[in-house]
Amino acid sequence: MATCVSCGGRLKPVRKYAFKSDAFRKVYSDRHVYSCVECGLSQIDVSKINEGALAEYYRAEYRAVAQIGVGDPGHRWYRARATALAMLAAEHLPRSPARVFELGAGYGYNLLAMKELYPAALLFTDELDETITLPEAINRAELSEGVYDVVILSHVLEHFTDPKRLIRSALNALALGGLVIIEVPNDVPGIFPLNGPDEPHLTFFTAQTLIALLGSSVVFGAGPRYQRKTIYMRGPAFCIAHDPTYTGSIEVA
Repeated sequence: MATCVSCGGRLKPVRKYAFKSDAFRKVYSDRHVYSCVECGLSQIDVSKINEGALAEYYRAEYRAVAQIGVGDPGHRWYRARATALAMLAAEHLPRSPARVFELGAGYGYNLLAMKELYPAALLFTDELDETITLPEAINRAELSEGVYDVVILSHVLEHFTDPKRLIRSALNALALGGLVIIEVPNDVPGIFPLNGPDEPHLTFFTAQTLIALLGSSVVFGAGPRYQRKTIYMRGPAFCIAHDPTYTGSIEVA
């Protein structure tokens, strides 16, 4: 069995994994969600993930299973969330960003919202939703091609088998004084009916376990305030991680 992806602690089973499709059963051969006895993070046993099947799932199944954007004419919810994310980031940026990167930018709304606040910023992503044309303002690039003033990881961390490695890569891609913006679903006890099935998430963060994963890099965390801005019923645990040289204290709203 794998250990905790955050602290390396021992895992204990806590409940059944809630699948949404037969396709993901081919990805995850176990049927349980585990909790770390050390830090409390909930996750799957990542040693039971078929990496090839996972890549195929995201290529062929994910959009249809997730029904992204269904029932949201004009994607108003996504646009409102992007505006709130950009405004919150602006409160903590020490200067106007020149280069902004988002991993898996979806429809690109987060990047375009940053452009609204910072018209001179250059925008980059490795991937957009295949159903849309790359907006003229957004350029193709990889995270490893930094340096970036802002790196956005919005609802991607929970999809990776090694979130700690992803965060290290994001921090390594930062300019001095830059920000990594992280947004994940908030899987606090009792919120599961609002979150729906577990699929395809591999980790299930709360604000506390996300902060524990980030450690001293965290300079700001927002939960209820951000929730009110976007009327986001699932209540995201939202944190901003500063560059690795930061030594200040943690502030959680």
